[in-house]
Amino acid sequence: GDTLFLVNDPGHEDGTVPYGLSGNPIRLGSSVDIPNSGMIVCRGFGFPQWFVYFHEMGHDFTLEGNKPGQFFFGGAKHTVVYVEGLATALGMYVIKMIEERSSKLNISDYIVESLMASWHFGSTPSLDRYLKNGAHYDEMTPDVLDEMIDVICTKYGYDSLYRFYSLFLPRDVPFTFTVDSDTKQATVFVAALSAATGVDLRSQFKKWGFPIDDNYYVSIWNEVNRLVNQRVHNLIVNLPLSNSVFWVKVDGVNKTGS
Repeated sequence: GDTLFLVNDPGHEDGTVPYGLSGNPIRLGSSVDIPNSGMIVCRGFGFPQWFVYFHEMGHDFTLEGNKPGQFFFGGAKHTVVYVEGLATALGMYVIKMIEERSSKLNISDYIVESLMASWHFGSTPSLDRYLKNGAHYDEMTPDVLDEMIDVICTKYGYDSLYRFYSLFLPRDVPFTFTVDSDTKQATVFVAALSAATGVDLRSQFKKWGFPIDDNYYVSIWNEVNRLVNQRVHNLIVNLPLSNSVFWVKVDGVNKTGS
């Protein structure tokens, strides 16, 4: 509930000014030597660097608390892949939700188009190369992970990421299970995304080279599924007028029925 500040941080090309650095404030470096800035695009009409903002906000969400620490640092080789990949995926989620709710939020089509153009939705160049090279998990990069997430969320809905990130809440209460290997880290990720989409994604991610431990998956499932769905509620409305047409407003949207 606090205010998050974005700060323009001008400096020279000496490596000391970050393009984007998470925290509060988020530092957005701007070079005074060449036209380059993490605050605003230095060409055309000078759009805000939306995706830099959203990516660093993603880090602010994921790099705090016991659960994120257990997950991100549980795999010896893939910490950076998940830290960077899941920060970007949060940025992808924000853009998709702004697109979906643009009318309600009174955001112009022009801005929505600029937001949508800041990430390559529906295109998987990094994943294609990864698969062409044999789908070796140790060669996975944050870009590959994000394109996998885009494929899954395009098929099952980007709103599933809201449930996926619930895995890390509450932050200060650790998982009861241990994440102490690349295989367990990969398995937790796939279990959480499966719980979020309502589809067992193990076979898909095995095709993508993920080293999934099926016995471990089963052992953590109840806890992962409970955490992922902790912020989801079913709404049942019973009305006695069976032949009348009416509407019920849910999250600001009129739902009609008989």
